[in-house]
Amino acid sequence: MESTNIKSSNDYNKIILALLSIIGVVILGMVLKNASSIFIPFVLAIFLSFILNPVITFFEKLHFPGVLATLLTVILAIVVIGLIGIFIKGSIESFITEFPKYENRINDIVENLLRLLSVSSSTSAGQSTLQDNPQLVDLFENFSVPSLIKGMVASMGSFLSSSFLIFLILMFLLAGRKQFTKKSYKAFNSDVSEKIVGVVTKINDQIQKYLVAKTLVSLVTALLVGVVLYLFDIEFIGIWMLLTFLLNFIPNVGSLVATLLPVPIAIIQYDNFGIVIWMVVCILIIQLVIGNVVEPKIVGKRINLSPLVLLFSLALWGYIWGIVGMFLAVPLMVMIRIIFENIDGLRFISVYMGTGVKES
Repeated sequence: MESTNIKSSNDYNKIILALLSIIGVVILGMVLKNASSIFIPFVLAIFLSFILNPVITFFEKLHFPGVLATLLTVILAIVVIGLIGIFIKGSIESFITEFPKYENRINDIVENLLRLLSVSSSTSAGQSTLQDNPQLVDLFENFSVPSLIKGMVASMGSFLSSSFLIFLILMFLLAGRKQFTKKSYKAFNSDVSEKIVGVVTKINDQIQKYLVAKTLVSLVTALLVGVVLYLFDIEFIGIWMLLTFLLNFIPNVGSLVATLLPVPIAIIQYDNFGIVIWMVVCILIIQLVIGNVVEPKIVGKRINLSPLVLLFSLALWGYIWGIVGMFLAVPLMVMIRIIFENIDGLRFISVYMGTGVKES
């Protein structure tokens, strides 16, 4: 009887702890959302450190001093990100330059849509034009694709303006990466410090494996999509490949958006909608095969998160930090699951978050 009461008391304590944890998470989410300009650079720097740690280790194996290895790695990261930024800027400027030659085709498409929707008025010749619809004319005058893209560039520039802070934080993180273990053993007793170091090591290991696997999968997807776009002679292949690569880091939603992105330019280029449909089908097959067959085998076991948790994390972090949060949704949830896994009272939450598949 006494053992039953003890068990009931332990279950009750677990429920109370879980409820308090949920309340704490809600409060923490509000803080993270309202102070996003402070937290996002720190979080991005932390995840960049996960990616760059193996590069530093590689340089150190070549007998570079630790400081020089760290400096070279950060410079290499800045160069790579800078080249990507230059490529994106050049592609957008090229699109803006080329856009005027598509305007007549866009007007034809809009007029055809107006006819289908029966909202255009007839001219004396029995034909309809965009100018016969003043409200729509105002709409299209105010909504300019080049203006939209310039707005996107401005937003990107605003984001890149914080890159100095991100790389500054990254330098300190990488410089002190070997001090964490020593400080942990000095700050806590051996049992606690070993547990903390073990959790951080496990987080570092799993996120690195996830990022490497996801990068390879996204790269293969982008290359295959690029081949399809090349065969269909779609313009601006480079920008669509880059967007496909980046968007595949957003679970579920990213691959769908990446599939639809080249559609507008394909519709503008071709009068034949059959060609556009075949292009979409080919890209969709690539995304479905990689997303449902290849990726689960390569990436799935490395993160051990259930599909429901992935969708929830995507919505949650997207709400908190927007597009940046959607990119970081999976690594952040992996961190949370591992932390819960190592707290006795919260281990059951970690079990529910997982897929039930034994981790490799």
